[in-house]
Amino acid sequence: MAATLINFTGAVQRRYAAEHDVVDVSSPTATLQGNNIREGVSVMLADAGNQWQVSFNRPVLVVQVIDTSPEAVKARLVSLATDLTLITEDLQRSVGADPKDFITMEAPVENAAVDSFGPTRSGALKGGMAVLLVGGVAGMSLSVAMERLRPHRERRRS
Repeated sequence: MAATLINFTGAVQRRYAAEHDVVDVSSPTATLQGNNIREGVSVMLADAGNQWQVSFNRPVLVVQVIDTSPEAVKARLVSLATDLTLITEDLQRSVGADPKDFITMEAPVENAAVDSFGPTRSGALKGGMAVLLVGGVAGMSLSVAMERLRPHRERRRS
């Protein structure tokens, strides 16, 4: 039974990847952020990590989403969970399975860990202040240097 569920989960993953733009990462433990991806989705079958045995031993999809804000990530997760549920139902309906016997999918989107690694409003404000401060100091330094050079030039001319 477990092998059948794993095969079905793999079919759901392949169908999702065929219908949506996904980022391929080397393994389910590799992160999108670690691969310098700034926006995208990865959906992979969870594996045991042992190349000499049957690699996929759990009917679980590892889903990663990276986007411009935590809110955008949550919205994409909700959409992705809906798409995976529809694919799960469609695959079973297409082979004539009785809906009361459907394999169901759990996607606890509300419990998903969403971390923010990117810029925030306060970070952007701090960065802007730093640029203004550095620019102000550089401008004042240039002004002082020019002022020091100016009287020296005027004395030479006379």
